[in-house]
Amino acid sequence: MSIGFNTDYINKNIYSKKITIDSFDRNKKYIPKNKLYSNPNNYQINLDKYPELQKNIIGISLISAFMPNSEYLINNNNNKLDILFNSTVYNVELEKGNFDSSTGTGSLENALQTALTTQIAGTFSVKLDPTTHNFTIKNTSSEFTLLLETGENCDSYLYETLGLEKKDVTSTISGTDHIITTNHINVHSSKYVDIVIEEIPRIGLISNTKDNENYILDRIYFDNNYGNYKLHYANDYDRIYNFFNAIEIKNLTIKLYNDKNFIYDSNNLDNVITLEFIILKNELPTNINEIK
Repeated sequence: MSIGFNTDYINKNIYSKKITIDSFDRNKKYIPKNKLYSNPNNYQINLDKYPELQKNIIGISLISAFMPNSEYLINNNNNKLDILFNSTVYNVELEKGNFDSSTGTGSLENALQTALTTQIAGTFSVKLDPTTHNFTIKNTSSEFTLLLETGENCDSYLYETLGLEKKDVTSTISGTDHIITTNHINVHSSKYVDIVIEEIPRIGLISNTKDNENYILDRIYFDNNYGNYKLHYANDYDRIYNFFNAIEIKNLTIKLYNDKNFIYDSNNLDNVITLEFIILKNELPTNINEIK
């Protein structure tokens, strides 16, 4: 493996080309798994029109990204909750949207209570403690269990939003009521987006601490307000290359992941990224067999 620019590269046996990719121009025939339509956060770009970018590629880096900060607090990745109540498992679906930690109409408290009372039973209620920001989920008639580990939708990270761990939790008796008390609720949407391009060898990527998709091209932090686009430029340090063996590429499969390692849900807003390809000239460097 060669890191940085070795003598052959300085002697101009390589050159670079840039391409700007708009997810709006994605291959609409590429349908991600478990989806019915193409997705601007999990898409494929065909390089047929760019033969120069299809062979002798030894490095790819991010130049810039234009990303929408548009994922709801409650979105397609965390809007479902399984509850065992009166020997029946209910698949509760919360309304998607941004909710706060107050007690009003636009609060997470109200969204959860509405889902429970309309989809299971009117005997449920949810109460926010304004000091600790904990929820008390109560039923006045029967025991209930939140199936956060064994339910059909246990892969959802709603448990974290509700201030709970990923394990089943059963209500306890408080007077004549059955209650579950959560920890501090989390009403913050994704802090960043990770860009993953499947075709890039791992040696050319950044490692991270996620369990899945733990090799990324770059991470875009959202330090802007919800609803706005974040414009990110990679600095020179970020663009130091780990070169890999020369490869051929026909397509780029681009995926955006939120900070919970789920495909980002931008509410169908598109993104734009600019990539720089490092390409070997046809006259290969003398040490090509050493680039591993």
